[in-house]
Amino acid sequence: MRKQYETAADRAKEQALADAFAAHGYDFYKLPMQYRLDFVVFKDNKAKAFIEVKHRNVRLLQYDTAMVSLSKVLQARLLTQHTGLPAYLLNVYIDNIARFDFAGDYKLEKGGRGDRGDAQDADICAYFPIQAALVVR
Repeated sequence: MRKQYETAADRAKEQALADAFAAHGYDFYKLPMQYRLDFVVFKDNKAKAFIEVKHRNVRLLQYDTAMVSLSKVLQARLLTQHTGLPAYLLNVYIDNIARFDFAGDYKLEKGGRGDRGDAQDADICAYFPIQAALVVR
C-alpha cells in the first residue's frame, strides 16, 4: 500500500475550508478513502457535488494551468457518470480559491512532484487551463 502524506495539518486546512463554506449553507461531508476524492457537498440535505481539495503554495495566475493526477480526473468522472453529480477540483491558492470542473478539457502530460523522494509521485497529469477557473474567493 502507498504511503499516505496527508497530515493532521492538511485535514485541519480542509476542515477550515469546509467551515467557511458552511457559513453559506454548504455541508462538506468527508468521504472515505475508497472514493479517492475528499468531499461530497450537501446543501439543504441534497447532495450537490463531489470535491477534491488541493492547497497550492503559489498564486492563481502564477502558472497557465492547474495540475492534478489523471487518476483523480478519472475517478471524478466515474462518480459523475454514476451519480449525475458534478465533480470539482477546488484549488486553494495563496491569493484565491478557484474551482475547476473535472468534466472540462485538459492537456495530458507527465507531471507530479519530485521533492519527497517517492517514485510514485511521478504521474500522468491533467493540466486544466487556468482560464477555466471559477474564482470562488
